[in-house]
Amino acid sequence: MDSHIRPLTTLCDIYQPISERFRQCREQIFPSKRMEEHSEPVDSESLPHNYNQPTTTINDCTFVSNTRQGEKGIDKLHSVAALEALHDSADSFPQPRCHPETRMKMLEDLQKWSQETDPASSRILWLFGPAGAGKSAIMRTLSHQLQSTGRLGGCFFFKRGHQTRGNAKVLFVTIAYQLAISIPWLKGPISQVVEADPSILARSIETQLQKLISEPCRMHPRQSPLTILIDGLDECEGQDFHLEILRAIRNSFTDHPRPLRIIIASRPEAHIREMFESPVYYGVYQALNVEQSFSDVRTYFLDEFARIHHEHHQTMAAIPLPWPLPIVLNKLVEKSSGYFIYASTIIKFIDDKNYRPTEQLAIVMKDQDSAFDTLDQLYINILSTVPLPSTPN
Repeated sequence: MDSHIRPLTTLCDIYQPISERFRQCREQIFPSKRMEEHSEPVDSESLPHNYNQPTTTINDCTFVSNTRQGEKGIDKLHSVAALEALHDSADSFPQPRCHPETRMKMLEDLQKWSQETDPASSRILWLFGPAGAGKSAIMRTLSHQLQSTGRLGGCFFFKRGHQTRGNAKVLFVTIAYQLAISIPWLKGPISQVVEADPSILARSIETQLQKLISEPCRMHPRQSPLTILIDGLDECEGQDFHLEILRAIRNSFTDHPRPLRIIIASRPEAHIREMFESPVYYGVYQALNVEQSFSDVRTYFLDEFARIHHEHHQTMAAIPLPWPLPIVLNKLVEKSSGYFIYASTIIKFIDDKNYRPTEQLAIVMKDQDSAFDTLDQLYINILSTVPLPSTPN
């Protein structure tokens, strides 16, 4: 019996001084939070399920914290990324998205294109159309669809005059950040680029695209493609930036095979159209025109007017359905010229909870002639209902 107890006693004798020394080291170090951090390169695909949790080891009473790889680089990206430019940012609320029964064919075509794996197919798509055609709504809807299936690489929604959403210099930093946090096998490589050279955050647009996105993706080929979406290219600061972005994309997305595809949405401004039609882009992109759709606008009107009739129940209880009458609805669809900016402006005005929808509709129906030249008149009619500010005596 004693022969079995003795080894245990010896182990206890050894453990006690180690435990005491551990306690002393802990008391000395933790109050000042002095810890050495080491992040060893890790193969992200071979990581255990509890990879997110940091570990701590003790070597000669020196505490070594092995934190999750890439946190420092990702933190740097986060500090400069334009998070307001993401498709689900609170900054853009309420977010324009397609009505569930509109733009169905176009969204289906974009989905099919985003899943194309043929190396010979173009990896750049230009979605173009005039103001008010619904490009941003299409791009936001597509962003949500791609995200739900794990195929969204990243997105950026430009906005003219906005401090961050109008800044082309943070475009690819923001997309790289999204790639790093949503695609596990890209987090390490992207973070290492930033940690090795923090000046990358202040480099040229093309350098950032190459170093933060193209090269990390090239190192880790993936069978199923990821799609990047850039909306409102014409709304970022300056034509020179528009062209610089397009040149960078051309050089990066066509020279080497990789899992990325990109959709660029903009108005067909002359300099943008000329770039796509130049030899630089010849044969390497696909174009898709966001044309007017009278049937989609009619569907939108029908559903929105039904919603307004239901939600304004106190003032609309005595108004029979269908409302408005078909002749009025047909007139509105005709005057929209098939563009959603006209339709959505009307609905927002009529849906004002402070007024009767029937009276608001009557204001809209005054002095309408034709197509987009009625949009100015529509705004005049709306603004004429706003009370003038009182002036001091």
